[in-house]
Amino acid sequence: IGSIVLTHKDVDKLATTDAGISIPKDLDVDGHTNLDNVSIAGVTTVSNKTQVNSLGIGIQPIDHHHIHIESANPRILIRSTGTNAAKILFGDNSSNDPGVIEYNHTNNQMRFSTGNLERLHIDSSGNIILKDSAAQGNSLVNYIQGTDVSGNSQYYFGMLSTGNQDLYVANSKNSNLRFQTNATSRWLIDGDPGHL
Repeated sequence: IGSIVLTHKDVDKLATTDAGISIPKDLDVDGHTNLDNVSIAGVTTVSNKTQVNSLGIGIQPIDHHHIHIESANPRILIRSTGTNAAKILFGDNSSNDPGVIEYNHTNNQMRFSTGNLERLHIDSSGNIILKDSAAQGNSLVNYIQGTDVSGNSQYYFGMLSTGNQDLYVANSKNSNLRFQTNATSRWLIDGDPGHL
């Protein structure tokens, strides 16, 4: 018995083959459809919601892997249509986004959040800023930079001058520099004139 071909206006729309069923033209599926062992070649556009339990790209997915990509040079592209931020969200039963990896296209910063708060970001110059800009944090370049409660740079530890290799412990404002042990100040250098 040969194949069975379904045509419409003299155009083949569906045909049976030794391997299964061939659909040479577009397939429009409405409603709830369960599909098993489906191979799709070419470009497929899905305009509505699609649910799959396990997705393999270039390979049949390994058990317990929801997305499995295998290629000689695998790539994932997340592209914003404007300057909005691109995000990867990590959620649970109580919240959709307690953990976030975000790329801000406006200022070209990569941000990392845990517990619904930003904890670290990498600015466009490659500086690492720990904690959010409105809280006390620090950055790591050639030195550790601490910000005050308003997010202004104030405290420095590291190499501040390219003219020497000295180690600097610096406070850029007219305030004290304290050295503590056991939660108690042992040495204090005041801001001006710098008495110990």
